[in-house]
Amino acid sequence: MQFLTLLFTLPAVNALLGLLWPGHRRWLGPLQTIGSAVLFAVTVGLAHHIVTVGPISLWQGSIYVDALSGIILLIIGGVGTLAALYGAGYMIADLDANAPTTAPATSAESNRPPRRLRFYYLLFNLFVLTMLAMAISGNMGMFWMAIEGSTMFSAFLVGYYTKKAPLEAAWKYVILCTVGIAFALIGIVLTYYAVLKAQGNLAQGLNWLYLYKLAPKLDPHLIKVAFVFILVGFGTKAGLAPIHNWLPDAHSESPTPISAMLSCVLLNCALLGIIRYVLLTQLVIDPAFAQHLLLFFGLLSLGLAVPFILVQQNIKRLLAYSSMEHIGLILIGLGLGSPLAVLGGLFHMVNHAAIKALMFFGAGNLAQRFQSKQTTHIQGAFGIMPLTSTLLLLGVLALCGSPPFSVFLSEFYILQGGLANGHWIVSGLTLLFLIIIFGGFLHTYLGIVMGTAPAGHHDNPLPKGETNPAGLLAMGCSLVLLLAMTWWLPKDLNSLLHSATDFIVQGKGLGL
Repeated sequence: MQFLTLLFTLPAVNALLGLLWPGHRRWLGPLQTIGSAVLFAVTVGLAHHIVTVGPISLWQGSIYVDALSGIILLIIGGVGTLAALYGAGYMIADLDANAPTTAPATSAESNRPPRRLRFYYLLFNLFVLTMLAMAISGNMGMFWMAIEGSTMFSAFLVGYYTKKAPLEAAWKYVILCTVGIAFALIGIVLTYYAVLKAQGNLAQGLNWLYLYKLAPKLDPHLIKVAFVFILVGFGTKAGLAPIHNWLPDAHSESPTPISAMLSCVLLNCALLGIIRYVLLTQLVIDPAFAQHLLLFFGLLSLGLAVPFILVQQNIKRLLAYSSMEHIGLILIGLGLGSPLAVLGGLFHMVNHAAIKALMFFGAGNLAQRFQSKQTTHIQGAFGIMPLTSTLLLLGVLALCGSPPFSVFLSEFYILQGGLANGHWIVSGLTLLFLIIIFGGFLHTYLGIVMGTAPAGHHDNPLPKGETNPAGLLAMGCSLVLLLAMTWWLPKDLNSLLHSATDFIVQGKGLGL
């Protein structure tokens, strides 16, 4: 209970600190990083409690924290800390680059956090708070309200720069995700009606654990229809094709730390709702129904990402389509249904969060130095930003599943699990798409890093040197984590992944 109290107290305190901080603006970012690191420590402690003691259930199951929740909480805490660390340098540089030229350089007011920076940290922490609520929700209604809250707070962050493109991206994000979540609400209502028809306890009719126990009595036809609505609804927020249209715009127009949070954290939180409903559907009807739908949307997302990745010239939109690719790959792992493939899918959630944070941070560094997001303008980066360029090239290898990075292991588990179960076509198509994407990414990033450096303003060469030392540290942490998880997976994380796999494949831990 103490862990759960801290889980919500810390982001609230960080939000108030960001809003009311009276000191020098350069101290605000480091203080937010410390607060986020403490929150990450709390998620680690909560994960350890789940492994050693067991799931936590409070308020008649309305709060439920199990192995699946533990994985998501670690992703929220870990990526949130890296995003805060990166943002400590990035946001100050961003403010300086966009500061009015008429402002007195030595005024006392310039040392205080401006309204935009306060607004950013307030929304950042409220965004984290809503995703934490999604992770621990044991009730479908609470989960739906939390995911709606995440849309509201993150929409302001997408439109943070208040220019035409960011505001259009925020508007598209709100409209599409609201429509998607409305579909999910229909699925929730249908599920509640199934509980009513089964003469179940309506007071607990939306609690996951109660639904799992009541599953044999639920109307299979209602659950089938409800699952389709849930998959489309939460799938919109997860960026699944063909309902992914908000994702490239939102990722590319947001401040870079928010791009990382959207890609690495929010998409996984939306997947959590789908995964929990997959298990309910499998308990009510033949598991093949849900698995086939997951495979269809997974392959569609992976396949549709291929042409966009090959032709994309905006570096952040390129990474957004890569997120769509990896979410599709996770769904394929879950849809294959074998223990090894499901384990690979869950492990890939962790790997994708770590590597995509690195890639967005590197893209943000390049965009700030080159003052452009277009790959045609960002060339010869190695001669200008050698550390960022080196980390990015290594990141590309990791992102595309090259050994010795842990992404290779999770992708290998998914493919091996598919082949072992006789899914030759699905596994073959997945491998083909991954090979094409690898070639596309390598071609694009070799041009970015090794191409001919463009001239700066007034035909002067761009200044050499890194723009954000804190950002380099965040990128380095992500890369070290990906290397470490190849050879040694932390004991608690390993236990969470295997427990969650047993939970999805065999229903273990449900008390049925």
